[in-house]
Amino acid sequence: MTVLGILYHHHRTPELIQRDVKDLSKIPRHLSIILDLGEQGRDGAELERLVNDACECAAWSACAGVTVLSIYEKTGKSAIARR
Repeated sequence: MTVLGILYHHHRTPELIQRDVKDLSKIPRHLSIILDLGEQGRDGAELERLVNDACECAAWSACAGVTVLSIYEKTGKSAIARR
């Protein structure tokens, strides 16, 4: 990650995400993503990384105005969150 990436990471200023998407003609109401648990399986570090990735996507979606986020893992399991 670059220095600018660290300084302007969306956790520091969610307004940056809103600024990035304000010029889009449409914001999706429902966004689906697929995350990969990785080859290590369900050990603690890989599972924690997967949960962190899901949290990052949820934070981005909320800031961007996406109202429904579906998160899938490669095994096909899903969790749907509505804001």
